[in-house]
Amino acid sequence: MSGRTILITGGTGAIGKLLVAHFLGGGDTVVSVQRSVRETTAQSRSPSQPGDHLIDMSVDLAAAGGVQQLLRDLDGVGIRPDCLVNGARSVGT
Repeated sequence: MSGRTILITGGTGAIGKLLVAHFLGGGDTVVSVQRSVRETTAQSRSPSQPGDHLIDMSVDLAAAGGVQQLLRDLDGVGIRPDCLVNGARSVGT
């Protein structure tokens, strides 16, 4: 199945990068959420392939109001995720 919008928190981690590549390779749009703007998914992975649909967002979901901010940001750009992969950066640590 392709054409979905996948929201991945922690897309810059080792597992997160693999998941981002997997879903992009399947034709999905990936929204990668990081805690800070220091490292974005696009900076931490190989150069984008033609047709990649990667959207980076920086929101601290552990902060008070962080989830609400993410929802506002997503709504502001018209994104409605079909699937959530939560905590991909911390998998295995």
